[in-house]
Order: sequence, then structure tokens, then C-alpha cells
Amino acid sequence: MLWTLLGAAAAVAGFGLVEEYTTSLGWWHRSGAVGYFRHQLGFDYHGPGGMPENFAFNTGQNHLFRRLISTFISPLGAAYMFVVALLAAPMRRLAIPFAALVFAGLLFTISRSALTGLVAGLIVLALARREWWPLAVVAIVVGAGIGFDRAYRHVAPTAHFLPAELKEQEANARKHPGAKTRLFDFNEPSWRSHLSSLRHGLSTVVHHPQGYGLGNAGATAERFGVTLKAGESNYTEVGVETGLAGMLAFVLWNLALLAGLVRRAWNEPPGALRDGAAGIAAALAAILLIAIQTDAFGIPWLAYVLWWLAGSLTVAWSRSTSSVRP
Repeated sequence: MLWTLLGAAAAVAGFGLVEEYTTSLGWWHRSGAVGYFRHQLGFDYHGPGGMPENFAFNTGQNHLFRRLISTFISPLGAAYMFVVALLAAPMRRLAIPFAALVFAGLLFTISRSALTGLVAGLIVLALARREWWPLAVVAIVVGAGIGFDRAYRHVAPTAHFLPAELKEQEANARKHPGAKTRLFDFNEPSWRSHLSSLRHGLSTVVHHPQGYGLGNAGATAERFGVTLKAGESNYTEVGVETGLAGMLAFVLWNLALLAGLVRRAWNEPPGALRDGAAGIAAALAAILLIAIQTDAFGIPWLAYVLWWLAGSLTVAWSRSTSSVRP
């Protein structure tokens, strides 16, 4: 399964890198993607070519650069797949070229949350494997991220707003005068928006601990015109829908799952099962951290694949330990 995950991520990364340099903005504007977002999902985006705003990376002064979106048609959807695949990659030399391609794709998504999650996952991987080498990889990831931030605007394909979209962007620029976006600038509108949304969501959960019911948070509320009670953070979304008790139960369940994976990695002899438990523990930790400030669980494959793998490995460990008891 881990080879399948890594191979799929490499295919997504390779396709995304080729698409980014060979497919024009005009093609996307004429494609069915805009209609899919607008008419089927109910999202009226004002990014380049009518695509989502995060389709491109805006550095200010109309300097737009394409981000890798690949088959997800989303830089974040692709980025989170890459993070999971890198952390869960098989510990074999053959996996290195695939992992290198996936990491290149991750850099081109320009996702700070994904890189932060990858760093956190590597720390958990070092803990689960009781080895030091993942900490050395942390230094490589941080160095590569900073270096790519400097080089990105020189190598990435450019994008532009269509005339009909400029009015919307000019109005947005007036709300944030002088704003400029850099990958490692944590004092810019996007980052401040994430923090503001998180604070608002937590405040809503605290002041309305019984919750508002399903459909009052995140993309679901936005699609159906419901007043948004919380967005961005998966935890506050769960909290406003299921209440404070539901949010705490969700957090505790995931922490227990993470602890079970780490414990299995500690108790397994060297081999594929130990590698899998440690890798999935690291991947789960990364996504749980990312979910603090973004709707990571809104990507369906994460719920189906990551939690299925985590649960399978944990249940298999609990059964194996109970079978040896007298």
C-alpha cells in the first residue's frame, strides 16, 4: 500500500509539473473546471481565469505565478497528498527518485502549511522510529523551502487576471494596501486571515458549546448560503457543528490513534510493518497539525486512505498483542 501511495503521488507530481508549464491560463478558462466550481459546487471564484484564488501565487503589483494544482485542481489537495506520501514512503533506495519528484511537486504548490506539516511529521517519524536521521531531513526541508522561496519567481510560469476579474482584485487590493505575499512571510493578509478565522471559530465554540448542527461550517455552509459559523480550521468546524464535547472527542480520538501507531512502531521488529506504522503515524501527525488552520479533512481521499491505514495498523497491533496474553 505504501508503494502505491508513493507511486500515485509521484504520478500526480509529475503530471502537475508538466501541466504547469504546458497548459495555458486560457485553456483553464475555457475548460469545464470553472463551471464545475461555479455551477456544481456553488463556488463563485475570482482567481485568474475564473479559477480559485489560490490557483496562482500573488506577490503584489499584479505579479502572479502559477502553483502546481495537478489532478486535484487544487494546490492544497496536491500538497497534502505529497506530505503523506513522503512521510509514509517505503524505506528503500528505489523510493528515493520517486520521493525526490514528489518533494519537487510539493515545493511548486507553494504551501506553507504543507511544509510545516512535513517538518512536524519528520519529528514524529524520528520519535516513532527512535532514529535521528529524520531530524537531518528537517534541515534539508527547511533549507529547500527557503531557497525555493527565493528562486520561485524566477522559474515559475506566470499568470494574469482577465479584464472582468481586475475590478474584483482592485477592490480587494484597496482593503489590503501595500500587501505583498512571500512564502515565509507570516505578517501578510493570508496568514493573518487564517489566525483571525481560527480565533473567531474558537470563540464561537466557547460561547455556543452545544453547537449549531451539521452544515453550519466550512465549505458546506458556503455552498448553500448558510451563515458561516466557522471556517478554515477543521477543529472549529467540528466544534460549531457538533459542539464543544464533539470537538474534544474528535481531538482525543485522533490523539489516541496517533499514540497507538507510535506504540506499534516501538513494539514491532524492523520490517515493513514497523516502517508502515511509523510512517503513517508521522503522516497523521502532519495532517492533524495542518488541520488547525485549514480544512484538510475536506479532501475526501485523506479521510478514506489515511484514517483507514491508521486504523488498520492500530487494530492489527491491538489484536496481535491480545492474542499473546495467557
